[in-house]
Amino acid sequence: MADNKKKRPFRKEYYNYFQRDLNGNYIYMGPHMVYSGKEGEWSKSIILLWVCVLVPFAALIVQGLIPAAVLGNPWLTIPYLLEFIALFVMGWKLVRFTYARKKIRKYIYEQTWEILPGFAIAAIITAAIALAGALVSIIGRTAPESTALRIVLIAQPVIFALFNLIFIKIIRKMKFEEEPA
Repeated sequence: MADNKKKRPFRKEYYNYFQRDLNGNYIYMGPHMVYSGKEGEWSKSIILLWVCVLVPFAALIVQGLIPAAVLGNPWLTIPYLLEFIALFVMGWKLVRFTYARKKIRKYIYEQTWEILPGFAIAAIITAAIALAGALVSIIGRTAPESTALRIVLIAQPVIFALFNLIFIKIIRKMKFEEEPA
């Protein structure tokens, strides 16, 4: 009867890899993923990934500072919010991954690294929607009259998409190997 554990259908499998030590603290005893590239490539790749997240975020902020460009225009507001959400999720996943360094717990690897390319693709799709919205807004004459502001409206989704393409390329170059528990 002592061997019978409660069935927990929604329990994450990686919880089984945590065990208590003598002090009562939890210790992870499961498998890890280890970066298998060269030493210098790791830091260079992480820096480039952060640049690929921060530059589009800066472009998004610049567009957000144009009140007439975003507020009250659904062709610009909705894609802007979708881009922001996609970029926020990518940034959060990258924070979790960067914090773990070269040796990362397998479940964190699965929750971050394996799905980051999917979020980058979603970000590219939102950038295409934002570009279409900017063009509709400019053609429909609901965009600001200033040429500089129109350039910002068109350049921001293009910058966003380009940096996300670079992000995907960098991710695909980085290789990891499983290290058993």
